[in-house]
Amino acid sequence: MESAISYMAGKEMTAANLSKLSGVNQSYLSAMLNGKLTVMVGEKETDIQDKWWLLLADAVGVSLEKKYWKAVPTKQMRHIMTSLETARDNGRATTIICDTGLGKSFCVDRFQNEYPKDVFVITINSMVKLHDVVNMLLDKLNLPQKSSKAMRMITIVMKLREMKRAGLKPTIIFDEAENMEHALVKMMKGLFDGLTGYATLIQIGTPQLLAKMERAKNSNMEGGPQYYRRFKAGIQKVSPVVNFEPFFKELGIEPQLQKLLIKQCDNYGELHDYLEPALRETDVRGVPLTAEEFRVIYNLAA
Repeated sequence: MESAISYMAGKEMTAANLSKLSGVNQSYLSAMLNGKLTVMVGEKETDIQDKWWLLLADAVGVSLEKKYWKAVPTKQMRHIMTSLETARDNGRATTIICDTGLGKSFCVDRFQNEYPKDVFVITINSMVKLHDVVNMLLDKLNLPQKSSKAMRMITIVMKLREMKRAGLKPTIIFDEAENMEHALVKMMKGLFDGLTGYATLIQIGTPQLLAKMERAKNSNMEGGPQYYRRFKAGIQKVSPVVNFEPFFKELGIEPQLQKLLIKQCDNYGELHDYLEPALRETDVRGVPLTAEEFRVIYNLAA
């Protein structure tokens, strides 16, 4: 709780801001911030469940469990974080193209945690439609649901302009933007036109996003060429070349296992997916993680 209170003070956040960021129920968070371990549910006093403490700890960067994986400032991470910072500071529409497994979503989460008051992240998966994105934006901005799509968009634009006039740097990040459908492409153009000089739009995704932008430019679909033109100058391509050495050094991986992992993994995400469970299992059993142990865990031939 000391860390949560310090985090709120450092970021100039309210309890409502922290509740939104962490996902902790506001009434629970109020009790927690006042040093209580219980909360009234109806007429019954009940313990605050562990899940709420874990959500809060994650939001304010406090580890309550042993960590088997450590963040390493890779070349890709430095490029992404610099691009995000530059875009937010300069208000420049930016597109970050990065192969899967190189830490783009990790960087987005870290960036949002650094600027929780004015950075809003919308993750676009294959099931997300235009009305879903609009509703997510309204929710993140603490705005009421309006009756029409046009009024919802106007409300969003006006809120972000208001934040800019209040001295903030409102920034909307669309993660996994390669999944955008045509309607979302049109929305991006509309947001750009309504927020120029007031808010920063950032889209980040795999090379599929760049291919989608190229198709939009060369097609006759409504708003496609205009969308491409508005984001073209801000395209940042992150190097796909990986270097596992800093992870090996940080985690103390022995040479034979390093060679095996280099053959087994194509990116940092895969390295994590193999190493983290293996480190956890060998730690529980009290044995060092060697190439032989790794082969046994994953049933790999020698």
